[in-house]
Amino acid sequence: LYDPNLITVRNRAELVLLCRQADREGRGVVGSFPYIHLMEDELPRELQLLRDKRLFGRYVRLGSAETGFDRHVFFYTPGSASEYDFTAVLTPEEIDFIERNVAVRPEVFFAGKGDH
Repeated sequence: LYDPNLITVRNRAELVLLCRQADREGRGVVGSFPYIHLMEDELPRELQLLRDKRLFGRYVRLGSAETGFDRHVFFYTPGSASEYDFTAVLTPEEIDFIERNVAVRPEVFFAGKGDH
């Protein structure tokens, strides 16, 4: 399926940045992830944020007819990233990256990701 509003994040700092940008603009964030079992091995810190009920308070698993192809949908709780203390889960460099880019609109920042 094609979704012109789809934004791809590469790491946990970009995930938090997108949530902070959404808070600033009063917008929602819905994360849709296939192959969550691969994330457990390859992206455990990102998955830890997604599974944190303070940030993503609602979760839905959309089952597939084939094993391993379920889709996992996480719904961001508006405002929570702006109130969350990320010092325990992000490095100072990641926090600085977020603060430097939070005022940039998501469409602008994520369209030109190669430049950041």
